[in-house]
Amino acid sequence: MKILIVDDEPLFLDLLMRVLENDGYSDLHCASSGEEALDVISQSQSPFDCFFLDINMDGMNGIDLCASIRSKPSYDKTPIVMISSLTDKKYIDAAFDAGASDYINKPVDTMEIKARMRMVEALASERRQASQISYQLAETELSYGSAHGFEDPDIIADCSFLIPASSLENYVLRLGPVRLMTTVAVGFHVRNAHEIFVHSSGLEFADTMAEVARSIGESLHGGLRVLSYFGSGNFCALTTRLNRLDSETVEADIGWKISQISSMFSDDAALVPSVAVGSPEANGLGLFNDPTGMLFTAMHSAQEHGVHNHRSISSRGTAHVA
Repeated sequence: MKILIVDDEPLFLDLLMRVLENDGYSDLHCASSGEEALDVISQSQSPFDCFFLDINMDGMNGIDLCASIRSKPSYDKTPIVMISSLTDKKYIDAAFDAGASDYINKPVDTMEIKARMRMVEALASERRQASQISYQLAETELSYGSAHGFEDPDIIADCSFLIPASSLENYVLRLGPVRLMTTVAVGFHVRNAHEIFVHSSGLEFADTMAEVARSIGESLHGGLRVLSYFGSGNFCALTTRLNRLDSETVEADIGWKISQISSMFSDDAALVPSVAVGSPEANGLGLFNDPTGMLFTAMHSAQEHGVHNHRSISSRGTAHVA
């Protein structure tokens, strides 16, 4: 794996390179500024597979560098891990807005770097598969479908505002107790996701879930912070508590948006996505609460709402499929 590390602190560059070398990575390159990094990227004979970018650098900072790298078609899906001693939430949000895949704080922990690299390798593998799709679409339709199960997360390749499920969990852990107080998790469940999966190719299912993701993002009206797909038709978003989200209103809006593009999915109405929205979930006040728990509580809420709503509609005898 070819990795570029960008940081204006020589001691940190040396430290991170030694950590990665000890973990078995040897094709390592470094730059001490954003401008130098862009020169290294443009002159490289082969593309990089991963970037580590420091946020707080003189000249072009890491967030601007991230956005610049993301603007290059060949790097629109390449894993980018931001590293910084800046823990203010606005920097974390700005990093993800610029296209970052993940975020870790200085001083770095060796075990955390190893854990993040497992995520990077998974993303790089997905990127290589997506590249093959563009060249051999017909053959990849079959391999993509067989390589990705219904429960697999992170199958959506063309939504710039989606981050991997593991990165969303990491994001929540980075917020800290004070910032968690202003954040709520909202779950979304595609009621008929399994039926769509069974009657679609792997790419068709991923494309359908991508359209659902876009509808979710548009329906949150600027309150969306980050969104991830967790598999099995389940999404989770983090929004600001100040957004005062009403689940029924958002669900109706998502349904309307999907209805406007229903012809893209199938002539069969049963294969048009039906999305349930759960209640906003906040982290508990307990000192030892796992903040990632609110993500799964939010998705469970959406699943429960989807089942309840489906039964309510059925009991009224209407032909509409929830």
